[in-house]
Amino acid sequence: MPDGSLDECILYVWGMGDTEADTQVTIVRKDTQATVWSWRASDHLAEIDDSAFDPNAPDDGSWTHVNAATMLPNGDVLINLRDFQLTLIVNYFDGSVVNQFNWSVYGVGGIDVDPHEPEWIPGAPSRVVVALQ
Repeated sequence: MPDGSLDECILYVWGMGDTEADTQVTIVRKDTQATVWSWRASDHLAEIDDSAFDPNAPDDGSWTHVNAATMLPNGDVLINLRDFQLTLIVNYFDGSVVNQFNWSVYGVGGIDVDPHEPEWIPGAPSRVVVALQ
């Protein structure tokens, strides 16, 4: 991790009940609780494929409903936006979206798939495995 060891930090997400104004992913130091990195989806809307986002979907009180994030071996961050039906790979240094996986194509009859628990599978090519509801 660019700002120290993961052993020295806690990565957490704010998902259920988040709004466009909220920070969805934050990394803080364990000893000082100082924020060393944060990411807000609203800062990157121009980069995010929001074609599967339905503002009229049944309301669970969330905007993105981020439900998972993890550091990747190269320092990027894997972030799952459930209500956008997306898993993103985000550049740690500038927060830009490096890659995204749109899981909505696996829905049947327009039903949301609500991705959960993405896992990075290293290799050539690298892959992402995710649980779809």
